[in-house]
Amino acid sequence: MPRPTKSQGRALKRLYDNAGTVGKFLLPEPCPKTGHAKIHGHTVNKLVELGWCTFGMDERRPVFCLTNSGWLACAALFGDVALPSSVTPEPEPEPVATEPLSPLTVELTDEEVHAFAAWLAARRAAPKMPPEAIKRAEPIPIELPADHEAWLEGRKLSIGSSDVPTVLGINPWSGPWKLWALKTGKIPNEDAGWYAALGTKIEPLILDLASDALGVEVHKPERAYRHGLISCLTANLDGLARDPLDASRTVIVEAKHGSLYAKKAIEALRDHGTVTPGSDVERWYYQIQEQIAVMALDAAYLAALVNKDFYTIRIERDDQAIATIERECSAFWGRFVAGPDGPKPPPASAADLGTLASVADTDPEETTEIDDLASDLIRASEITAEIRTLKNEKDGIDAKIRQALGDSGIGTVEGVTRVRVSTSERTSLDTKRLRSEHKDLVKQYETTSQSSRLTYTKVKA
Repeated sequence: MPRPTKSQGRALKRLYDNAGTVGKFLLPEPCPKTGHAKIHGHTVNKLVELGWCTFGMDERRPVFCLTNSGWLACAALFGDVALPSSVTPEPEPEPVATEPLSPLTVELTDEEVHAFAAWLAARRAAPKMPPEAIKRAEPIPIELPADHEAWLEGRKLSIGSSDVPTVLGINPWSGPWKLWALKTGKIPNEDAGWYAALGTKIEPLILDLASDALGVEVHKPERAYRHGLISCLTANLDGLARDPLDASRTVIVEAKHGSLYAKKAIEALRDHGTVTPGSDVERWYYQIQEQIAVMALDAAYLAALVNKDFYTIRIERDDQAIATIERECSAFWGRFVAGPDGPKPPPASAADLGTLASVADTDPEETTEIDDLASDLIRASEITAEIRTLKNEKDGIDAKIRQALGDSGIGTVEGVTRVRVSTSERTSLDTKRLRSEHKDLVKQYETTSQSSRLTYTKVKA
């Protein structure tokens, strides 16, 4: 097997990192370090000449296909490669292209697209290099702004640990479009809600409790820090302390507070080291891993007041999580915030719906062509109809159960409780009477708000 140059080896590694076992793949992501969405043409041509891949175009997107020799080269160069069953141990000689290949039309089947999407979702969670090869660099101190407004403005200049769950798509309250709009000043800075404000108030108490629990002094850093290698990543730490297990090392102490809903997840982390998907604890975990990456440290402690219980949980450096954070945050920043062509919005997610609806200054008479979303519009109409059908079905089942229960509050199946009738009381204001008897008083306290929703129209066949 011919030995590749360094640039060819890097290109092949990047192609393999974006490849699926179907052997055919797009190049969907830019380089994490440079933000470039391309591999140099002469390098690709050389890989084609070596017989390791073929190249074509699919709707103006580059598509590569690893050959039999290409898969074997990946296995020889990178090790631990899951070879497709179609790859033979002794590859047949591949034809050598004497001229650069012209763009080809490559048709991907639905099965190939789905296989690639499933593979990519799993691959994105894996590190791009062995943990021992991940580089660390000393963090760069940053002076903290003097006032809150300056601090909010400073947050636009980087991705902080609290932004990481949004970039990774695990924040149900904020999506990528909202984060981009905040970073680029398209929407104003938000005031922290009462829950976040409560966290700020009780943070010193939680750090004091952590100091007592760990038996070390926890101090609040006077500066924030920037990642030594990835300038878009910063961290404003709650606390630092000497490692209780090794006084020669430093650990981060992150203060959190949560409701009863977080109790099960945080005990799973404490007892089994399990990060529960979709939980507050999952978001805390990735925030802490980003801080560990920025500070180039080995461990941190999560100090959390959850419901009425206090937890101090040691969290070791997770190089796989850190590789994901560094890759995704670099790609987000380089692609959407600080790209060579200026800021451009990322695709919105479900978590962005409320923000997009609130900031839109809708002109009911203005028309925009959205031909590329035709299939999405059809699916949205189908889902709306399915929801209506399912709701009617559920209401019918509820009616049957209500009829069967009569005055009973509990329904059982084979002696096991399967349904309960929950009752509650609420006090409401008789606004109709109030408006009738105290019209002027009501006007003093009336406020006007605006909302919008999407209404899908039926298209005649």
